[in-house]
Amino acid sequence: DFCEAIVTVTDTTAPVYIGKELLTYYASDTTCSAQVSLTAGQNTQELIYSETFNQNNNYCPGSSQYDNWVNIRNQIDPDEVLQIRASSSASPETFVLDDVGLAKQIAQAFKDGTDLSVPALDGNVWTVGTNCSTGCSSPFDAVELNVNVNSTCACGGASSSITFRPCIGNNNWGGFGASTCGAATQTLTLVFLTGADISYADNCNVTRTLVSGLNDTDDYPVGTTTNTYRLEDQQGNFIIQDVLIEVLDTIKPIVLCKDTLIPLGQSGTTTLTASQLDGGSFDNCAIDTMWLDKYDFTAADAGPNTVTLSVQDLSGNISTCTSTVTLDAIPPEITCKNIETLLGDNGISKIYPLYVIKEASDNDGIASYSLDVSKFDCSDIGPNNVVLSVSDFAGNVSTCTATVTVYDNTAPEAICQNIEVSLNAQGVAEIDPSMIDNGSTDECEIVSMMLSQSMFTSDDLGENTVTLTVSDVGGNEASCEAKVMVKDEIAPVAACTPISIWLSSDSYTLSDEDIFMIAGSSSDNASSYENLQIEIMPSMFDCSNIGDTIPVSVSVTDEAGNKSTCNTMVYVHSALENQIGDIEISLGEGMCETSIDYPEVLSPASCATLTQLEGLGAAGLFPVGTTLESWEVMYNNQKDTVSFSVIVSSQNANPTLDPIADIDTTGQVPQ
Repeated sequence: DFCEAIVTVTDTTAPVYIGKELLTYYASDTTCSAQVSLTAGQNTQELIYSETFNQNNNYCPGSSQYDNWVNIRNQIDPDEVLQIRASSSASPETFVLDDVGLAKQIAQAFKDGTDLSVPALDGNVWTVGTNCSTGCSSPFDAVELNVNVNSTCACGGASSSITFRPCIGNNNWGGFGASTCGAATQTLTLVFLTGADISYADNCNVTRTLVSGLNDTDDYPVGTTTNTYRLEDQQGNFIIQDVLIEVLDTIKPIVLCKDTLIPLGQSGTTTLTASQLDGGSFDNCAIDTMWLDKYDFTAADAGPNTVTLSVQDLSGNISTCTSTVTLDAIPPEITCKNIETLLGDNGISKIYPLYVIKEASDNDGIASYSLDVSKFDCSDIGPNNVVLSVSDFAGNVSTCTATVTVYDNTAPEAICQNIEVSLNAQGVAEIDPSMIDNGSTDECEIVSMMLSQSMFTSDDLGENTVTLTVSDVGGNEASCEAKVMVKDEIAPVAACTPISIWLSSDSYTLSDEDIFMIAGSSSDNASSYENLQIEIMPSMFDCSNIGDTIPVSVSVTDEAGNKSTCNTMVYVHSALENQIGDIEISLGEGMCETSIDYPEVLSPASCATLTQLEGLGAAGLFPVGTTLESWEVMYNNQKDTVSFSVIVSSQNANPTLDPIADIDTTGQVPQ
């Protein structure tokens, strides 16, 4: 009989993490991080060097001690080293370098044959050296590795130390303990644990996936970074594993000190700060704090003092340096002098401390000068107080005050423009400086503008030269000329009044008096009546116009040529009589009558006829007394009478009678 069975093989076993859960690296001396290159893989292995050394033997090529030392250096892959262990049969103590980063560094120096010494966290110092001479091999093979010897090719070390020196060619091959030369026979064992940084085991292949954290080749910061991985085999069995990547900062700060001078305060004390002595200290990460061994100083500390500056970084690493702190209690001596300064074309003037220093001295030398005001503009014209401060190298400060008188000697730039103005209804035109100004400028400020003439009348019609004077805040002046064209654009007011005229001849022309009676009320804003040109059309009349009302047109023109007109009437009458006044004549002695300059009763060109009614007429001799002259004037059947008296007076005395003497008929003269 037989039977068949199906056997199903299953894998239910999850991977096992066999690597370290804490991987330690060290920050570089220039950055606050470590360049980590994590490796991962299944399983680990040990690369072992273990040889027995006899007390008085030499080991050269051909011996297992020498050849295996060379072989292990050739075989080792420093990138896969996770741990280094060193031990001796002469002691139960095993030295373990469990820091992955340091272990890789020592392994690299061991393989390359380069000098390196690194302190581990447990206090042990691991060293690789190549300076030990050998008589049986090349320098490359003369590589030594020791713990706590702190040097290479040395006979001796700490009581807890171990040395591997199998290629020296004599009996100073090393060993455990204080003596590394001619040591007692013992077996020396050096184990390099190799494998991936992140190692795991499984009966099948495992896939590693980063769940959280940083990538294998990232820069890891100082501190602890947790990387979480998923380790899963081909059957889906998995575990979640945390690996801590620790980056330590063991680099001490670079501390830089500087000497300084400090002043003694007014209170007789002064306090120093760490920053005053820091000359630029730095750290690959960051400086956490600084402190001094002495902060406070009094007059008793005058002179040099040694002060220690301590600098600690964020990881607690500390470095120190010393500075010389000199206490200076004497301030500078300073006196000022007054100065004058001119504003430039841009309206600015700048002064410097040395301008106002009269004398300055200090026991330690003057470090700096400063002014509270060094720049002046147009608003500062005149005297200004400035304070000069002088500091010595200790920080003592003295001050003095100087008067800086600011002047402006730059005249404005006067810019004019020509303008036209018109007289107003009152015959006046007035201008102001802004009308002439065409952008006058000054580096400071123009405070006033004046004109040589600002008011114009009809006397100024036409072109006038006007001077604009510009003054700035400094009292400087400039001027320019402009042409002001004065115009009258307002027409006169023509006012007409009707008049009557009397013809006493066959023609009549309007007189100035007639014209004034007609247009005398006319006016103009600029021209007086006397300066108006008045034309009346018609202005002449004859006998044919007697009795008529004649319309006339009046044209009034001012001095600027503006014209206006009005219309009125002239009433024409016949002059039937002349208004002749009485004539009075006084005769001299002995005269009793006289002829007279007989007035013209009617013009020869008159339109009327004339008949004498009474009197002596033009040819008569007028006696003393009053003679009435009367004439009849006739025109167009109209009559009128013209009368006047001729009054003649005489200077002759009134007649008198002389007395007649008595007549004596007796012929005797009366007694």
